[in-house]
Amino acid sequence: MAEPGRKQECSVTRILFVDFDLFVPPVTGARQRSALLHEALTCCGEVDTLVVFTQPRDISGDLSRMPSSYRLLGALEPPPPAGQTGLWRHLSPLNPPFIQKLAHSLRTRESLFRADGKLSAVLHSVTGKRRYDLIVARYLRNAAVSGILDFASTIIDVDDFDSELRESKSMMSGIPSWKRAMLLHYAEAYKKVETKLLVKCGGVFVTKETDLERVRGTRSALLSNIPYAADEYPDEPIPPAAGKTMVFVGGLRWTCNIEAVDFFIDKVWPEIRREVPDAVFRIIGAGLRDIDRQRWSRSEGVDVRGEVENIRDVYRDAAFSVAPILSGGGTNIKILESLLYNRTCVGTAFGMRGFENTLKNGISVSMVRNEREMAEACCRLLKNPTLAAWMAQNGRDIVRARFSREAFRSAVKKLVGEVLEETAPFR
Repeated sequence: MAEPGRKQECSVTRILFVDFDLFVPPVTGARQRSALLHEALTCCGEVDTLVVFTQPRDISGDLSRMPSSYRLLGALEPPPPAGQTGLWRHLSPLNPPFIQKLAHSLRTRESLFRADGKLSAVLHSVTGKRRYDLIVARYLRNAAVSGILDFASTIIDVDDFDSELRESKSMMSGIPSWKRAMLLHYAEAYKKVETKLLVKCGGVFVTKETDLERVRGTRSALLSNIPYAADEYPDEPIPPAAGKTMVFVGGLRWTCNIEAVDFFIDKVWPEIRREVPDAVFRIIGAGLRDIDRQRWSRSEGVDVRGEVENIRDVYRDAAFSVAPILSGGGTNIKILESLLYNRTCVGTAFGMRGFENTLKNGISVSMVRNEREMAEACCRLLKNPTLAAWMAQNGRDIVRARFSREAFRSAVKKLVGEVLEETAPFR
């Protein structure tokens, strides 16, 4: 990014894209959104990529998968967690997980967004070697920690608000009152910090119309999640399935998805099996842990597959999908993906937030409020495949018309142009 008053040396728009995970292979919703955002940015200018991890990890295998077209500048290790700094590092050997949770809980929420000196130094070094017109980064907190908000021309893809994640957790049934109060306290603290930092952003992408109210006062745009395969799937839809298999598809390393599967198996599945004894519940997703596989496999009729090579085959064998999501932020790509593959979806009202104005209950999806309604909706579709096929076709038509890559690119290009125009005197 050029210094104030410095004349631009090249007419090509130079963009630095900062992500916090390698988005190849795009096997999770977060990685798919990153890949789509990067693809859209390449329509706006020349894009370099910098990855700043949020957790230490072995990246040697994944780095080799990153195509040269992503122009990867480097992959940086995150700052040490709170439990490994200061006095905490002396206590950590006693019980590392507990000490880490305790150290994290006692920190102020504002300190979690404080720029890390080492990461900021690397970022300034990168931008000093090559002047960028714009920095685009995923997630507000990670952008703040990396020092990105110090720059004038920035766009942050908020996607999930930390405050929303805590608030949604507090609404789950069975939460002890003390934990509910703690989560609401954290949610309010996060919200104050987010509000303070959002005004420093040149532009902000959000995933839901309701989030636009949260970012009022900041240049913003609605960038809806879309199915990653939107432009790759042929016009001919997958024919309806004849069996009684329903499927859950989602990253199985994420707490929200694990809780969703637990809820479905514990609260919904027994009633479905009583009504439809030959029903099968198939669980698909990367990051499956052995402890979850063992727990879920104990239930009759549950088929735990984990990661698969061909997701089309998964939907080809399924009558419909389920999305029993109870907490989280952003929107659930899994719902749109299911519709794209010509399979309707039974999901919670919470999990379908952001799609209320486009996906209608009973027409394209089944939107339920509790475990009883979810069981009833699943049994109704299992017993009436014609209804399931009709709803799937309606949903597929909507997704292809409203959630395309073309619409995604247009939204990105529009906000990029507005931010660049506004910050032109500083480039």
